[in-house]
Amino acid sequence: MSSSPWSSPVVLVYKAAAPGAKPELRFCVDYRCLNSVTKTDAHPIPQADELIDRLGAAKFLSTFDLTSGYWQIALTEGAKQRSAFSTLEGHYQFQVMPFGLVNRVLAGKDAFCVPYLDDIAVYSSSWEENLLHLKDVLQALQQAGLTIKASKCQIGRILCCTWDTW
Repeated sequence: MSSSPWSSPVVLVYKAAAPGAKPELRFCVDYRCLNSVTKTDAHPIPQADELIDRLGAAKFLSTFDLTSGYWQIALTEGAKQRSAFSTLEGHYQFQVMPFGLVNRVLAGKDAFCVPYLDDIAVYSSSWEENLLHLKDVLQALQQAGLTIKASKCQIGRILCCTWDTW
């Protein structure tokens, strides 16, 4: 339960489902109003065309998915208060980073790493460079206490076509 004076609305959205499968509902909190008054870091979530431009001449790509997204990141006391939401059952607040709040974890890795929501793409022009970048990113994740979902990792994919041919 929460005694926070803050409250963002709750929305239910359908998760993507395989064709013919019944879609499941996902509990979400709409943080657009809170995000509009939050001082963000200097690196907002990039647009898709910006991501493609950043990959540029990359030849190798490794991708990761954070286990349970940002729910691994503990919130500060002030952020807990601002994460509050109300349901018919009561007024609550998150203890960990929920999906939808602004700001990010991997600051400083911009030259070769694209964090996008709970996914991370590491791109490089050579295999050796990709290994060095992977070491740097994995160390940053370890220092932050974050884990990745091994089943969704793809290491060293060779990019053999240009983005405009997809």
